[in-house]
This record gives sequence, C-alpha cells and structure tokens, in this order.
Amino acid sequence: MDELTRIRTFINVAKAGSFSAAASHLSSISSVARQVTALEKELGVQLLNRSTRGLSLTEAGRLYFDRVSALAQEFDNARSEVRSLREEVKGLLRVSLRVTAGALVVPALPGFLAK
Repeated sequence: MDELTRIRTFINVAKAGSFSAAASHLSSISSVARQVTALEKELGVQLLNRSTRGLSLTEAGRLYFDRVSALAQEFDNARSEVRSLREEVKGLLRVSLRVTAGALVVPALPGFLAK
C-alpha cells in the first residue's frame, strides 16, 4: 500500500470512530487496522488510543488528522479541477475569416458563446 492510501484509511477510521465502521466503506477490518498500524510505525508515533470500548485520537493523531484531512481535500479538489478540463472547452479561440464569411458567422456567435 502507498502512503496516500494509508493516510486516507486513517482519515476514514478517525471520522468513523472505529475500524469496523471504516472497514465497511473500505475493506476488511484487519486490512484497515494493518494500514493504520503501518502509518503509525512509519511516523514513529501512536495516532489512535485503542480500547475495548472504541478508539480516540491521541494528541499527535488529532494534529495529524487536522493537517492531512485538509491536504486530502486539496488533493481531491486539484484532481477534480484538472479532470474538468477534459470535460469542457476552455481557452481562447481565434478565428480569421473573410469579411463575406464573417457576415454569416457573427450572427451565430451569441449562441456559440452561450454553449
């Protein structure tokens, strides 16, 4: 798994409040737990307090959650913006015409610009 996947899994676990709730959206509970544990090992800090009653964010976990949640949202926004470029026409269009052809094209421009 790549780091971004582990980060997104951690965000989902923190929002859901449990591994099982996050796993229902992602994959198996053990896979989710392994990803969060791997992220904690990689960072060298414990992000979640685990107990039989549930889990909560540690101080480091809260700080990390706040920062990576914002970054993940920015990443998603950037991806959406770039993908939208292929869905709609953008940019400058230059047209060179003879005067006689322009008389035919100019009346159609308002409809074209509206689209």
